[in-house]
Amino acid sequence: MGRLDYNDLPERLKTHKNRNAFLDRFKVVADNVNYSQTVVAHIAKDGHYYIHPDIEQNRSISVREAARLQSFPDDYYFEGVKEGRNRTAAFKQIGNALPPLMGKAA
Repeated sequence: MGRLDYNDLPERLKTHKNRNAFLDRFKVVADNVNYSQTVVAHIAKDGHYYIHPDIEQNRSISVREAARLQSFPDDYYFEGVKEGRNRTAAFKQIGNALPPLMGKAA
């Protein structure tokens, strides 16, 4: 199955005026490869760029899932993020960070 281009959507679903840029703004995270797409700092604003691969879940990935994609351990604490609040701060930290496993390999 290929990636869907924004302009291929039915007209009733197109809500953005810019039809020439960011045409791949809706992406399902691939579940059939041995690597991950890059997680970027603006994931909090572009959550639909990281859609969970399980079609039954119908959602963007969580902060913890984004952290796993970047190789952060599950017990890693993101500064300023308390009790599941302030997802934007966590996503920025994850997207701006060098993935720990990459740092370890360097």
